[in-house]
Amino acid sequence: MSRKIQGASLTSSRVLMVAALTCGFWFSSSVWTAAVAADAPATVDDLVSALQRRYQDIETLQAKFTQISTSLAMGEVKSKGKVQVAKPRKARWETMGANASLFVTDGTKMSIYTPAMNQVMVMNDMSSAGGGSADIMGLLQDLSKLDEQFEVTMRPDDSAAESHVVVDAVPRKPGGYSKIRLEFDRKSLDLARVVFSDSMGGTTDLRFADLKLDVKIGDDAFQFTAPEGVTVIDGGAL
Repeated sequence: MSRKIQGASLTSSRVLMVAALTCGFWFSSSVWTAAVAADAPATVDDLVSALQRRYQDIETLQAKFTQISTSLAMGEVKSKGKVQVAKPRKARWETMGANASLFVTDGTKMSIYTPAMNQVMVMNDMSSAGGGSADIMGLLQDLSKLDEQFEVTMRPDDSAAESHVVVDAVPRKPGGYSKIRLEFDRKSLDLARVVFSDSMGGTTDLRFADLKLDVKIGDDAFQFTAPEGVTVIDGGAL
């Protein structure tokens, strides 16, 4: 397997995990808001309560992201892209660059298109699946259960803590990742950074910018039709 194709394969699996988890977080909490918190949460309970209070009637959002992925097989890979989210449970996560990929879900069906491999994997949306990342998607529907399934630790002494609320979340049950790091803007509680650490020693570091709320996003953004000649793989329910 060439380095390019191998990288695309690794990217495809990470797209599934990272896009599902990050978009799941947005679906549940709507932390993207212009409101300013009077005081930054000091405890896990304070943070969960603050995120719940911040739930707004936001229907759509879009943002740009930069991503740095590291793995033993590929070393460090940098990419960038755009994410669009609409309720209920619709998302489009487009990564550009050498390891380009596209994750699309309309809330019922997910498609992961990897141009370098000339293939698209189609499967049931994670909300109808069980186990693994699907359980996390369910968890993120209700952040009040955050500390029930994660060992959550506030990091007030972290180097980023001057401007951000930093949290480490370790799953209580083994899965495809070992830890998630979340950074929220200390004043607005905007989600600024997410770092996923997987069980193979790899990491995916995401930073977000140019947030836009309640922009018009057509339903066609959450539909995917495979280009002619692309292999379609039926992934079923995960």
